[in-house]
Parts: sequence; structure tokens; C-alpha cells
Amino acid sequence: VRDLPCRELRLAGWESPTSVALRSLALSVGPQIQRRDVSRTGTTFDCLTVVTARFHRLTAVDLSFCRLINDSCVAAIVGSAAKSLTALDLSGCNRVTDDALGWVAGTVGPADRVGCKHLLSLRAAQCPTIRDRAMWHLARGVCKRLRFLDLSFSAEITDVGLEGLAEGCPRLQVLDLDGCRHIS
Repeated sequence: VRDLPCRELRLAGWESPTSVALRSLALSVGPQIQRRDVSRTGTTFDCLTVVTARFHRLTAVDLSFCRLINDSCVAAIVGSAAKSLTALDLSGCNRVTDDALGWVAGTVGPADRVGCKHLLSLRAAQCPTIRDRAMWHLARGVCKRLRFLDLSFSAEITDVGLEGLAEGCPRLQVLDLDGCRHIS
């Protein structure tokens, strides 16, 4: 498997990935992988930390609807792939909060935090714990290249949270707020 020129790893729907299986994959193809899809899996923080150590050139990560993904998981991905990440999907991750977007934007974490300054697309749709503070992080962070932001059906977003977003993310072209009922 080591000699495969694999650039994308799709594990979507794998209900219970184990650290042993993921470690084997990471050792085999980790350094070459640029896109990783683990959507709708039972990925845990332990499993994620096993593989993030080997995935340094990730450009896209899909964690959508992973019920166990939380802020610590997002911090681990940012710590591993901040310099290369251009697309991140956290849609439906019920345990992800404003702080996760702070890690992405580089406004949360240690003093030497980097953030994802090359990020072009961020999906955080259907995240019930994303609030206005997440918008503050994005507006004041390093995501100045962000072009696409999906916050649809994230019910706690309000006008207050969106006020600084246009100034802080000057290249934003698509802002999906479908189903955000506190936006006037």
C-alpha cells in the first residue's frame, strides 16, 4: 500500500473506526493524502489524533455529521494542517462550538497559534452550538481568503454576529444563512 499514489482517503460511513486500523492507513498513505472524508463516521478524538500526526498536506477535510467530533478534534486538525487546509466541513457536528471556529481562525489556542489562513470554504451548517462569538472569531482571525461560509440551520446566529463578518472576511462571496431564524 505504501507505493500507492493515493491523494484522497474516503472513509465516509465507517461506523466504528479503530485506532489500529487508522494508524495502519496513516502509516501507509498518510503523507500523500490531501483530501480526507470521514463524514458520518464514529471517529473519536483518539482516532483523529492517531492520523493527524501523519496528514500534513491536507487541503480538504470533511467531518460532517460525525457525532463525536468536538472542539479538541478541530484543534488537532488545525494543528496538523493549518498551513495547507483550504476546505473544512463541520456540518452537523453537534459538539462543535464557537471555540472550534476560533481554532480555525487562529483566535483561540496558544500564543503561537496559526489558524487556517488559506481556508476558502467553511461549512458549519446544522451546528446547534455555533453562536455569534464564532462570527467574531472569523471576522478577527486569519481567514481573510474565505469565500464560502455555510451556517445554514445554525439557529443561534443573529444579526449581531454577522456585523463584522463582511469587514473581517473581505473575499466572502457566498454566505448561506438558510434556516437561521434570528437573522432579520
